[in-house]
Amino acid sequence: MSRLAILTLVVAAACTDEGPPVDDIPDATTLPIEVLGAPGVAVAATIDVPRVIAEEREVALELVVSNVVAANAAFVSINGGTPIDLGADASHLRRPSGGTASSAIALPAGAVRAGVNRLVFSYERQVPDVSGFRVIGAAIAAGRERAAVALPE
Repeated sequence: MSRLAILTLVVAAACTDEGPPVDDIPDATTLPIEVLGAPGVAVAATIDVPRVIAEEREVALELVVSNVVAANAAFVSINGGTPIDLGADASHLRRPSGGTASSAIALPAGAVRAGVNRLVFSYERQVPDVSGFRVIGAAIAAGRERAAVALPE
């Protein structure tokens, strides 16, 4: 097989929804998930979502976070979708003096799928005296059903 054919196969495999991600974002290994460092730092985690949740019309991302102090700084993206601003008024997670907050954020239709879903938490804008934020808990829920990030504490 020629080098061009092999390269084509590698690129094609990287463009599918199957298999591991092809970026350099590290995976979280414990809770809390620490998203700390210079702007641009990111950490990924996965949630295995059962079909009973994925097929619901109203699905939410439940988060418990610490140190989300401003808008346009802390974000989460699900399966490569549009980033969600955790500091936006609608998220109810911002605490200007720091601290812990919890909220359920409604997700758009199709944001999650049955099986493994990848969440990427990122710190995108430097906030004075802040070096990032922590994710204490994360789950995808619909009705009474809930699937959480499964990491040791």
